[in-house]
Amino acid sequence: MKGKRKGALLAVMALAVGQAGVVQGAAPESITLSDSYVKADHDEVSQLKDTKQVIVITRKDMEGKGYRTLSDVLNAQTSINTGAAGYGKIDIRGQGGDEADRNLVFMVDGVPLNNMSPHPWSLHYDVVPVENVEKIEIIPGGGSVLYGSGASGGVINVTTQKKAGNQKANSVFSEWNSDGYRAGVALSQSVNDQLSIQAGYTRLERDLQFDNTWRNTKYGYGGFRWDIDPTQHITFRASHLEEEGQYLSNVTNQNLKEYGRDYVPKPKRYIAGYENGKYIWGTRSGYDKTDTALDTYQASYEKDMGRNWTLTTDIFADKGHFINNAYDDDQTTERKTRGMHVRADHAYGQDSHLLIGADWIKQEQNLDYIGSVRTGTMYHFNYDRKTAALYVLNTVKWGKYTFTQGLRREKTDWSFFDVGNNVSGDDTSHRWDTAGELSAAYHYNDTGRFYVRYERGYTGPDAIQVKDAVKIDGVRRYILTSAEDEKYDLYELGWRDKIGASAVGITLFESYTGNQMNRYYTGSGLYPAYTLNLLSTRRRGAEFSLRQRLGKLKLSESYTWLLGHSTWNNRGRDFLEEHPTDSIDYTRAGLTKVPKHKVALHADYDFDDRWSMGLGWTFFGKYINYLSDADKADDGLMHSYGLVDVSVNLKAGQQLTVYGGITNLFNKDYYEYGNGAGPYQTLLPGFERTFYMGVKYTF
Repeated sequence: MKGKRKGALLAVMALAVGQAGVVQGAAPESITLSDSYVKADHDEVSQLKDTKQVIVITRKDMEGKGYRTLSDVLNAQTSINTGAAGYGKIDIRGQGGDEADRNLVFMVDGVPLNNMSPHPWSLHYDVVPVENVEKIEIIPGGGSVLYGSGASGGVINVTTQKKAGNQKANSVFSEWNSDGYRAGVALSQSVNDQLSIQAGYTRLERDLQFDNTWRNTKYGYGGFRWDIDPTQHITFRASHLEEEGQYLSNVTNQNLKEYGRDYVPKPKRYIAGYENGKYIWGTRSGYDKTDTALDTYQASYEKDMGRNWTLTTDIFADKGHFINNAYDDDQTTERKTRGMHVRADHAYGQDSHLLIGADWIKQEQNLDYIGSVRTGTMYHFNYDRKTAALYVLNTVKWGKYTFTQGLRREKTDWSFFDVGNNVSGDDTSHRWDTAGELSAAYHYNDTGRFYVRYERGYTGPDAIQVKDAVKIDGVRRYILTSAEDEKYDLYELGWRDKIGASAVGITLFESYTGNQMNRYYTGSGLYPAYTLNLLSTRRRGAEFSLRQRLGKLKLSESYTWLLGHSTWNNRGRDFLEEHPTDSIDYTRAGLTKVPKHKVALHADYDFDDRWSMGLGWTFFGKYINYLSDADKADDGLMHSYGLVDVSVNLKAGQQLTVYGGITNLFNKDYYEYGNGAGPYQTLLPGFERTFYMGVKYTF
């Protein structure tokens, strides 16, 4: 670490210690059920808590653990794997490398941030620094009635400090770690009894796995909350993210075995121009780079309308760009989102609720660049998706029983304008979908409940799948695909209770998609190409969790088992007979890049009112469901592994907290991701042992 970083950290610590007060005794903490349910920030989430597992990760859960990104926080959940399915991808409940992105709804303050297209690269989801996250709400598996397409894997909604407009504390923090540093400030000020303002800034610099690979992030936000009267208030918030980085996305097992983390890629040749009938060649770095900027804006209006009706309206927009997996500034993807959520919640009977909602979202993603230096031909990959939906969710409390019934009707207009390598086309696909759910819970005592749940949902195509590449009158064209949106059936059985000193949670689930979309190339290269509903995919799993509070000791244990498998459906078998030599048999093994087992054990011990210590162990199972030749491709480098983390927290005063720890305590050698074979193979090692130390001062 540079000397000036050490000096800055020590100065902040000295200033904070000098102003610290005395810590008062803390009230004893009561045990909660394993889904850790805290009041949600959104009405729709709170109505799922009785008949669905809802995981809420609070700011307190994240502090002092050494988490550097959202991916770090999410990867601590046994039903979630980040990075295993590909760069920046999040996989919930074993969707697999090909489906993880499409079967996820990811939102920040209610604004959807999902990728529209994986071509040529995707936006990763670490778009908010951990220090600026107030809460993360996770719905593992399902949620189509409330959130529409892509909820088969689940829903992640990140609530930031700027969304939590009623925060009162100001804080400043600084942290050094052996991979870099981070620092930031969060401010909140009441102007009067009705108006408060918030602002904050965070900076992160982090070294990655290889020499000269890194990621630097700057994030700032501001907003206000105006309580017009006791029955209504308005909040507004805006944020700006900048990220730059340099990394490696293509590292073969041979290079890893020879050079390890010291591997440095060779410079790459590229066509820099064309003159006098000849190409002009140049060289550039062999590293890949990431460059992201994102501006977001949200405004909310909440109104108590009387007679047990509450109206909430959210208006949002974002605009930015990103580039990943390349080193060419001319190939930058621009993105833009605008939308509105309107919800009316009616409370009736014995804590029953009727929620009526409407969504309107418009998303755009554009990539324009010179595709041929010789001719100056421009390539265009421009996408536009408009979604409009109405939904209703009724939650009925009747004695010891809770019942939910939900229905959603959604229309999506998918437009594309593509001009590529000797193929082009533009059109709009109009797609209608319906989702529904039924569930019931039996509360057999004050702490225990059984629940059963059924959901019928859907997943639409991405920007690649919405079109086919064919030849019409001798001309290559993009046309609308005839593939239907995927339909899935999700069944869940759950149990929650407190048994002795333990809060116990068990969820069993099965998801079936009988018409999974896949991209098939029946000729050489990437042409001709079709999106077809040829596979039937079944996913099964079990999630088990325990939590105990034994005096000063808090324990948590969780385990997730996942297994998926695809087979040809009737249309797929017919297709295989028509193209016996051109088809890849994806049914030889299960879904790719899904660990079968994942275990997380954690213990926190409070020595006294000031000192506490945490110890955690997380086990990641090997990819047992690669295609059959995967072990040959990675030379056995991909394997199961367990990581041990340790943390220490000191409350040095009423306003000061000092913390530190070590991640990957035993410096375990492991690999997070493997893909491909031969010269296009990618193997990425995980992070080595990391030391960190930080201080936070609240005033």
